[in-house]
Amino acid sequence: MSSRKRVPVVPALKRSVPAGESITPFYKKGRKWTYFSTAPNSTLVSSSKLNAWDFRYIILLTVVSFASRIYALGEPSVVVFDEAHVVSHINKYIDGVYFNDVTPPLAGLFYTFVAYLAGYRGEAPLTKPGQDYLLTTFPFKTLRAVTSVLGSGICSIAFLTLRSSGVRPIVAFAVSLIFAFENMAVITNRLFMPDTLFMFGVALAVYSYKKFDLTEPFGKKWIKYLLMTGVSLGLTVSTKWIGLATVTWILALTGIKLWYILGDLDVTNCAVSKHSFSRLGAFVIAPAAIYFGIFAVHIMLLTQFHNDASLLSTAFQRELIGNDVHTIPKYVTWNSTITLRHSDSLGGYLHSHPYKYKSGSREQQVTVFNFKDFNNEWIIEPGVGARFDVNEPRIKQGQEVQLRHKNTGAVMRVDKFKPPMSEQDYDHEVACFGNSSYAGNETDKYQIKFKNEKESKDKFLTATDAEFRLYNSKKRCTVLSHDIKLPDWGFGQQEVICVDSPTLARTYFKVENVKYPKSLDLEKYPFLKEKVPHVEVPMWKKFLEVNNRMYRLLKGIKVTNKNASSGSSWPLLSKGVRFSTRPNSSLYVIGNPVTFIFPLVLIPVLVLLATVGFFRGDKLVQTFNYTNQSASYALGFLIHWLPYVLQDGEFFLQYYIPALYFGVLLAGVSLEYIMFKNSTLGNALCVIMVLASFHYFSAVLPVIWGTSWTEQACEAARLFPSWDMRCDTYK
Repeated sequence: MSSRKRVPVVPALKRSVPAGESITPFYKKGRKWTYFSTAPNSTLVSSSKLNAWDFRYIILLTVVSFASRIYALGEPSVVVFDEAHVVSHINKYIDGVYFNDVTPPLAGLFYTFVAYLAGYRGEAPLTKPGQDYLLTTFPFKTLRAVTSVLGSGICSIAFLTLRSSGVRPIVAFAVSLIFAFENMAVITNRLFMPDTLFMFGVALAVYSYKKFDLTEPFGKKWIKYLLMTGVSLGLTVSTKWIGLATVTWILALTGIKLWYILGDLDVTNCAVSKHSFSRLGAFVIAPAAIYFGIFAVHIMLLTQFHNDASLLSTAFQRELIGNDVHTIPKYVTWNSTITLRHSDSLGGYLHSHPYKYKSGSREQQVTVFNFKDFNNEWIIEPGVGARFDVNEPRIKQGQEVQLRHKNTGAVMRVDKFKPPMSEQDYDHEVACFGNSSYAGNETDKYQIKFKNEKESKDKFLTATDAEFRLYNSKKRCTVLSHDIKLPDWGFGQQEVICVDSPTLARTYFKVENVKYPKSLDLEKYPFLKEKVPHVEVPMWKKFLEVNNRMYRLLKGIKVTNKNASSGSSWPLLSKGVRFSTRPNSSLYVIGNPVTFIFPLVLIPVLVLLATVGFFRGDKLVQTFNYTNQSASYALGFLIHWLPYVLQDGEFFLQYYIPALYFGVLLAGVSLEYIMFKNSTLGNALCVIMVLASFHYFSAVLPVIWGTSWTEQACEAARLFPSWDMRCDTYK
């Protein structure tokens, strides 16, 4: 590429300048037009340099924030809310037992490492909230203390981020102190849950990117902050999937920056390429590599089979110690006992049990169940009147079979009735009828149709690899399952129906396991001794499979917790989360009204001031910096909040903390602009907001620390009737 300076290629960034007209900050005057300079602004760089007062503020802020988080750390001395999940994961990591989760594994791995260093070896049988830590050897105080240190670090990082955004030390300290008094942040920082580790990664990513943006390109510090940003993004997205919002935010700012770099006449073509590819590597490839690496560690640690592994593919299961599919006969024969897996479902075992439908035929239910169970076993028999070679025990493509439920002896049939949940004209109920003495009839047989029928002609039905459909020629329909669940009387299992014109992806099954009948003479048919070969699953396939299972489990979560709330209600602080309730003590997660009001007020103010400034042609460096910094933090707030508004799920108020953090940073740059315009007003606002934040923080300290309180004080602290603080606990 040429190293010569370029003619700008972005017309939107250039304009002619009449003689005598002043140039907007950050723009330079070229021979024919002005252009935007992407070099770090000397005014902002100098204003963001740390001095002795900065370090005093950081020390004071760290002490205050740590004190508020470490006090009475042993209260309550019981498992609180999501600590139950973390404890369970720690035990399973130490024991090497496979488990499923709906979040990436970094938090579990981190706390397992801390617990292991503290001498814990997985001996505490803690499985649910409310269980007493003091009756076990679990080092809960150590884990909570580490979390408190991370929480205090977030406050210090917020200060450094604001200083890197051109905010003066006193304002950065005041705003960071307000976040240190954010009730919701303090509670989560005192408990070892993924939220604090995630927020630490978000804060570090924001700070690193802001420093990176202020540093001279391609120098050592520039590379340092570039890599810090990428690593922080990787750790963030490896803790919670909402970390993708942080990645999106940084990529959005990066896209805008590269757009301006394209129009900067001082940047060569070669430098443009270096800017682009370095950011691609750091902000996309590095986080993806870290995310993959974290999952690789997770997968390598979990070597023992557990029922959770039922959701995995058969090949993956066979690599776990203690699995029940290590040795599988290759061929499926008449009268074999088999388990069938529905290819489009999560675990997908064709299942029946001795419970009846509440409508339709009122016969025995047929469902798809996600876990291994003795009720998943079926005997595959010749269909009534089916033709087959008596000298060939193996089942072929196109042959007609009937499925007898092994535990009850009933035969699976397609009935004339409508299914209990799907009531379209072309839907038929699938049930089990009769008992072990019932021979079956025409409605009970199904033709085996391989996925590739033409290519599979005369091929044998084999375990684990052959996908096929079950076609009922009598009713002219195909058996399928879908995501619709039966109600409580069907134990929430997936509905199985027979459909005339089905979606093919939902109709395919595989045989996972085969047990030959005792009467089968293997010496007469030596080919039946052949087993399904063991094929090692590469790590990248395991990685994709585990992530697929996580996503599907997450999608399937139903809102059952009464503490859950809609993301759209969070800015209004209409409801909290009751973490723990004990006699004369409780933990109640509720935000501080001072911090919650920031984004509600400051985003509209930003839009108004930016509009006025545009029409007035305000060319002050401070105005330009306020507009750009505020816009970036407002964007961060929206990107981290809107996912919870736009999608359904079981969400809790503490999930709002990342968005609220951006709201606090927005408050910092807004107060800096006010200080520039009117220092008296700015100082007054800083004092008022810090005092107001501390006042409400101190008013609800008992529900933050889990200490004793009075019913009268509790009622006085309740700002809205919808706050379920359970003041009767303190009678």
